[in-house]
Amino acid sequence: MRSRWRRRWRPTRGSAVAAGAVLGGVLLALVYSPAGRWLVRWTCGPEWSRMDGAARSAALGQFRLAAVQSVGVLGAGAALVFTGFTYRLSRRAQVTDRFTKAVERLGAPEVHVRLGGVLALERFVRDSPAEAAHAASLLNTFIRERAPRVRSLEGGAAALRATLGRRPPRTLAARRPHAAPEADVQAALTALTHPASRRHVPPDTVIDLSYLNLAYADLPYADLRGARLVHTDLTGVRAPGADLSGAWLLHAKLAEAELDGARLDYAQLDHADLSGARLDRAHLAYAWLNRADLSGARLIDADLSRTQVVGTDLAGAELNAADLTGAYLHGARLTGARLWDANLTGAQVNGDLTHAMLGGATLTDAVLSHVDLRNTLVGAEQIVAARPLAVRLSPQLAADPRVAARLATVATWSHSFLCASVTVDCHPGRPPGARHAGASGLAFERTVLGVALSPRPGG
Repeated sequence: MRSRWRRRWRPTRGSAVAAGAVLGGVLLALVYSPAGRWLVRWTCGPEWSRMDGAARSAALGQFRLAAVQSVGVLGAGAALVFTGFTYRLSRRAQVTDRFTKAVERLGAPEVHVRLGGVLALERFVRDSPAEAAHAASLLNTFIRERAPRVRSLEGGAAALRATLGRRPPRTLAARRPHAAPEADVQAALTALTHPASRRHVPPDTVIDLSYLNLAYADLPYADLRGARLVHTDLTGVRAPGADLSGAWLLHAKLAEAELDGARLDYAQLDHADLSGARLDRAHLAYAWLNRADLSGARLIDADLSRTQVVGTDLAGAELNAADLTGAYLHGARLTGARLWDANLTGAQVNGDLTHAMLGGATLTDAVLSHVDLRNTLVGAEQIVAARPLAVRLSPQLAADPRVAARLATVATWSHSFLCASVTVDCHPGRPPGARHAGASGLAFERTVLGVALSPRPGG
């Protein structure tokens, strides 16, 4: 019964005013009625009988003064409460009015009006964190409505020629102004992915820009953790230092993209086009790059540890000083790739290494399975430190007694194929790969491949 009564009655400003007025009236009635005189007499106790008329009048006056002051204090408190109510209501009305005006501007035919609406929403996200998720969702929808869709039958160069109606400029700097997104779309992308704005958005709010043409967009240090960018055209995008941890970039076009220092840990880049991309000092640990195109890409000093690279094209790629510790390169094409001073400790390599340059590379415990090293720049010390399994060597390397002894030893070892699963959670503050504690829009599970090579018991 009590809980039902509480659900029916809700305190309002009117009820608070009525309660305050009743309380003040009751208090004043007690003070100026005979009951007030009796209350003073009871408070004074035996001293009342020994007081003369002047003392009794003074005591009664002090009591009434204290009561009136108490009523004044209650009134001031009530006025403060009413001021708080008024401020809260006015603040809510201002927030609603700002949001409504920003939404109206987004639908305007003039680009400068739409741009003003985007900037208003960006400020709205930072000023009203409680409504940041709604503003972010609206910005995402605006981009999906305004940005062009990708053309499935045309390549990047053909789509660019069709858009411009002429041959595109040769250099990347010349192409950017001609094919970059419109000003309002670019502003919405900046507002949606700015780290200061994303801090106010719930972590399970996923950015979805799949199947959009965002070529040559400018997204430096953008926060795109767990973003859905499937089949998105990001050709020539400028995003140094961007955070794309756990992002879905399947079949995405990132040719000639500038991603220096970007975070792509646990990113899903299967079948992505990263040809000619710049990924110097990028973090690609535990990323999936199966069937991706990284031909001619720059990955100098990049972190590719535990990366899964199956059937990937790395022809002519620059991997100098890259960290490939524990990487799984199966069927990878590394023709002409430069791996000077790269770290392939514990890596598993099975692919085309024709004319690859491994000078100074660390191959400790690296499994070289069925690879042709006859036209590869590699030293005898590196072969001895590695685990060569059915490799083809140049006559000079094969004649080295240290290499021959190593090949004979490894030939007696057994190898097994490993397949495990890993759960990735891109929540801020939680390390990737940790088991998630509950449902999350940024959590997913993927398969991890590998090969184990160890001596046979008694061998």
